Amino acid sequence: MARKKVLYISPLPRGSNPAIDSISDGMRIAFDAREIDFEQRSDDLRRKTSTESLPEQVQRAIDANVDAIIFYVVDPQA
Repeated sequence: MARKKVLYISPLPRGSNPAIDSISDGMRIAFDAREIDFEQRSDDLRRKTSTESLPEQVQRAIDANVDAIIFYVVDPQA
């Protein structure tokens, strides 16, 4: 059976915000413990909105054939 794949879409590049980095680190540890592949992609939402970013990132995740997508919501209106 193939390993499951999860993609996390972070609102900021790694190293920009320690709290957001900690969220990613915690998810990575949890998924690694369950032998689930974890990938993180980042946008810099200081430069563009979630409305611009999320459709593009979700389409990339679909194209990569991941089993689940997790995204950090900064703008609930998006």
